[in-house]
Amino acid sequence: MRSFDEKLIQGLREAAELAPGTMVTALTDGAERRGRRLRARRRAALAGSAAVLTAAAVTTALTLSPSPSPTTVSAAHGGDRVNGQFMVDTLTALLPPAKVSQAFGFGIGEGSAKNAGPRVTMNYDNGHDTALLSLSTDRVALPLTQWTSGTECADPFFADTTQCTRTVRPDGSIVVLNQPTAAAPGVWTLSYVGADGRTLRIDEAVSPDPSSSTARTDPPLSAQQLTNTLASSAWDPVFAELTKPAITANDWTPQQILDSAKQLLPEGATFQADTSKQLVPGSVHLAVTLSGRTSQVSISITPSWSLQNFAPPGATPTRTAAGVTVMTSDNGPGKTGTTHGLQIDVLHPDGTRVEVSTWNGPDGRTYTGGPLALTTDQLTAIALGTDWSKP
Repeated sequence: MRSFDEKLIQGLREAAELAPGTMVTALTDGAERRGRRLRARRRAALAGSAAVLTAAAVTTALTLSPSPSPTTVSAAHGGDRVNGQFMVDTLTALLPPAKVSQAFGFGIGEGSAKNAGPRVTMNYDNGHDTALLSLSTDRVALPLTQWTSGTECADPFFADTTQCTRTVRPDGSIVVLNQPTAAAPGVWTLSYVGADGRTLRIDEAVSPDPSSSTARTDPPLSAQQLTNTLASSAWDPVFAELTKPAITANDWTPQQILDSAKQLLPEGATFQADTSKQLVPGSVHLAVTLSGRTSQVSISITPSWSLQNFAPPGATPTRTAAGVTVMTSDNGPGKTGTTHGLQIDVLHPDGTRVEVSTWNGPDGRTYTGGPLALTTDQLTAIALGTDWSKP
């Protein structure tokens, strides 16, 4: 049986798939990369990292007074530069009365992730137990579509979405709430995407210390309280100053990737894939059968991918004559003590990243043993076999 720590990290990882990569919380930043995750869902550098927990604290402990109106909160900080203290003060003022401790904030251009939006993390104690809150900000390109980051529930093939709800508000903003699952009780994630492209996300965990025991199964703040916090006009100064480029939707749809990939499968291979049910832009998953063996295969494409942290765990790097970097790893999805998976990462000279992974199992959450349908060479041929720089 998995420990509470493992379940918590698993839940935060799954929650991270609901919004842009710059919104990954401090708890997930230190976790090992999950080979089966489609990297296209993480289009920006990981926000925070260990710096969220080790940088200078802008405050250590305070007690919240009754929350003022959003107008009051905005006025209190009018004209102030959006720095770490602003982020802590604003979130503190918007929350119901409680004790806040270990609050760390990063403003525009602060922290290790220079391209990330302002963010803040804190411990929140309402008199019962202490929960961990982590809020991040970003901006997405308009218009909002089904491929806009943070506006849809995760693909159920990869994540348990039975407790995910999506709401379109009268003003055109979109709220996606992911509540606890059996895999990770006590982790809620709510993302808010405004009609103007502003994006805020808050992760709420039942305890700041995953190894500690807690009697609470639900976090202290309700979905409505979280929504009110993110939808507040108190965050207007953040988006007035935030000039980083908006996150654009991946140009590749699942159907476009499948149309290219099926031409690259080895002779005799057959596949099954219903792209109408696949929700992640820039990626596709299909079941491939060859020589009587069936395995899952996922393909993801990320244009202009950063070179940072390219190599997956256990990867062996090579470089082709055309200047393409190829990483091969047997530590891909489905890697356990009794099962294994393969992962091929290819970085093209123009910055386009192609990731091809395979494992055995009925979906992206359940792994079984046995030989894989495709070999390393066959997976590499898919990653290198066509021009993935544009649809």
